[in-house]
Amino acid sequence: MKLKPEQDLSCNEIEVIIKYPQKDRRVLRIIDFLQSFDMQIKCAGENAERMIHIMDILIKKSLFIIINIILMIILNIMGQKCLMYHLEAGGQE
Repeated sequence: MKLKPEQDLSCNEIEVIIKYPQKDRRVLRIIDFLQSFDMQIKCAGENAERMIHIMDILIKKSLFIIINIILMIILNIMGQKCLMYHLEAGGQE
């Protein structure tokens, strides 16, 4: 598979052209994947409704999940260290 990115300042939007010798399952999967980037949902803003790309939402949601996982790991490690300190100081669990 070859990718040939090309900037065209006269374009108003991204255009993807897929050339293939035979339309098979791999080609269909690539098309489905690319189409998933173009999905938009209508959201109510402060003054008006606006369209937001679904991928923007998914990226922000993914970052939120990753940050929460990292925080849980850090808190778990800190909790274990506090428990170890408490037990070493002669405390009971």
